[in-house]
Amino acid sequence: HQYQKLTFGEDNISQIWEAMSEPQREWFLLSYAFSGCDTTSHIFWKGKLVILKLFTDQKLRDTLSPILATFMNPETPPNVIEREGVQLMQLIFGGLCKTLGELRYLAYRKQIAHGRGVVPERLPTSEGAARAHSLRCFSTLREWILLDVNLDPLGWDLKDDGYYPVYSTEPVAPMELLKLTYCRCDSELRCPTNHRACFKNN
Repeated sequence: HQYQKLTFGEDNISQIWEAMSEPQREWFLLSYAFSGCDTTSHIFWKGKLVILKLFTDQKLRDTLSPILATFMNPETPPNVIEREGVQLMQLIFGGLCKTLGELRYLAYRKQIAHGRGVVPERLPTSEGAARAHSLRCFSTLREWILLDVNLDPLGWDLKDDGYYPVYSTEPVAPMELLKLTYCRCDSELRCPTNHRACFKNN
């Protein structure tokens, strides 16, 4: 793409915009927010240009156009954003023919088969993390579209000292599996440093 060769200095923003195709302009805001910005997490191993290219693929236009319209409508209910966001993540990690859970499992098996150990950050995201990510992305888009930073943020948890991102809408693992977490600590009392995962998870 021509605009990839342009610098992102203040004087070249208009040039970058002019160099974009119409589909790229149409998808630019959602692509930028979804792939990671100041208020949304970066998707590991998936760069902005890779995601923008995917989102503007004409073969996927019929599938993606309704999703774009959903995210760009500030009135869309959160549950719809979560559902559509999961579909976007599926496309980013391999397509709609498999769920994120299936894609995650296949990627895990592939890493095991290579015998180099598992690199968790390279696995597709879980559906719970995809829902939370989509809500934060939607909150960012609403602020940009409505030019209002005082909206109630979705995908964030308000605590005493400010907002913290919600990393997932579901547990990191089934409770049955978490109960199996243990360490080699011999003490029957609480770990004095409280660093052991088994104590943290009760």
